[in-house]
Amino acid sequence: MMWLWVGNGFVYMMCSLISGHWRRRWLPLSLRALWHDIHQTLTLNLRHTSHQYNAIQKVMYFGVMVLGILMALSGLAIWKPVQLFWLTNLFGGFATARYPLFGDEWYRAVRGDPRFDGIDCAAYFVGDVNRRQT
Repeated sequence: MMWLWVGNGFVYMMCSLISGHWRRRWLPLSLRALWHDIHQTLTLNLRHTSHQYNAIQKVMYFGVMVLGILMALSGLAIWKPVQLFWLTNLFGGFATARYPLFGDEWYRAVRGDPRFDGIDCAAYFVGDVNRRQT
C-alpha cells in the first residue's frame, strides 16, 4: 500500500511540475499576502473566489505536501533502517524516525478517522515504555 501512495504522489508532483500547474495554482505566494489574508480572516472579511486559493490555503496545501514527503521518508527509514542508515540518521535514529508516522496515527484517532487502528499506537507506546525502562 505504501508504494501505491508514494507512486501516486510522485506522479502527481511530476505531472504538476511539468505542466506548470503548481506555478499557476500555488504561486505567487508572499508573506505580505499571507499576513493580509490572516488579518482578513480574523476580522471575518476574507472573500473566497471560485477556482482561486488565498494565501492561507496555499500555505496549508504546501504544508500537507511537505508532511506527505516527510511521512514517506520516515516510513522508508523505519522499513529499512540498516540499508538506509543515512536516512534513519537524518531523523535522529530509529526511535525518532517513528514520530511522524505515529503522529499521523494520533491525528486520525482524535479526528475519528475510520482508517485509524489503535494497534500501531499501542505498539509505539509499549516499545517506548520498554526502551525507557532499560
